[in-house]
Amino acid sequence: MGMKNLSVRFYVRICVCMLFSLSFAGCSKEKDISKVTPSSAGGEVVSVTTLLATVSAQEKSVQNLFQLTFNDRGRGVAYIAETEGKVRVVYNGKPGMAYQSIGMMILSPDGQRVAYTALSEGKWRMVMDAEEGAIIDEVGSPVFSPDSRHIAYEAKTGGEWQLVVDGKKSGPCPPHYIYHDKFFSSDSAKLISIENPEENNGGPLRVVVTDLAFKRLSVKEIQGNNFVYNKDKTRIALIREENGKKRVVEF
Repeated sequence: MGMKNLSVRFYVRICVCMLFSLSFAGCSKEKDISKVTPSSAGGEVVSVTTLLATVSAQEKSVQNLFQLTFNDRGRGVAYIAETEGKVRVVYNGKPGMAYQSIGMMILSPDGQRVAYTALSEGKWRMVMDAEEGAIIDEVGSPVFSPDSRHIAYEAKTGGEWQLVVDGKKSGPCPPHYIYHDKFFSSDSAKLISIENPEENNGGPLRVVVTDLAFKRLSVKEIQGNNFVYNKDKTRIALIREENGKKRVVEF
């Protein structure tokens, strides 16, 4: 990717025939140069080309590859770029603070918020909407609620893992367990976490449901593996082995 004297522009081609219909309003301060090309048959839209972001000549790619992320509805775009030996997130054309390394980066469902894990002086922190969280020993991947108002992630301090939602911490994960997964309910009012035995010692998984203030509402222990969720995250299915035979269990 040549970066000497030319700025690099990212374009996304969206094919309507593949059932993608995205709106990129507000993605960049650049002038909108979207073009619609009608087909020769019935004037139907067949493709759209939109300028998402412009990368300056001073920004080098990370490992010769820019890490691009845009949200499901196409209303936000972010990428990670290197400048003077540091990396930073550029969100909707606005560069963030420089760090030693950037880990997991996500955009909210509405594209109006960004969150990522950042390493500085050997310590991790969560950065949300350009605001730095507390320095911690280890940090898990962030997840936004469906309404984009809340964000959750795992944080390890003093050897104990906790969940953090909007800056509020849960109690520590039970001894010998780690967080396998976490997600919000479809109404964004509850947080569901999957706790897994730390050393795969055959112990049961724990499905814990709490409100966002970490008042525990439900705890269910289940035995099995390879579990999946439905789209609304209201049901879980897994494979359970009993007496040498396997069955699919749903609850």
